[in-house]
Amino acid sequence: MAIPAILGLLNLELMTENRSFAKSLYSWQAVPGRASDCSACGACEAMCPQGIDIIRQLEVAAEHFEG
Repeated sequence: MAIPAILGLLNLELMTENRSFAKSLYSWQAVPGRASDCSACGACEAMCPQGIDIIRQLEVAAEHFEG
């Protein structure tokens, strides 16, 4: 799963206030794995030096870009 790319698209959506644009990019940037593929194991959060709530952010991305 391309976690940095997916989180980047959430940031892009916030900056541009254009969900449809970010969603169109998601369709090809999430090819390695969609946000909804997250199993919520927490391994990524344990490794994240920024302490980002990655699991929750992936849930938001799935809601915004996969629906």
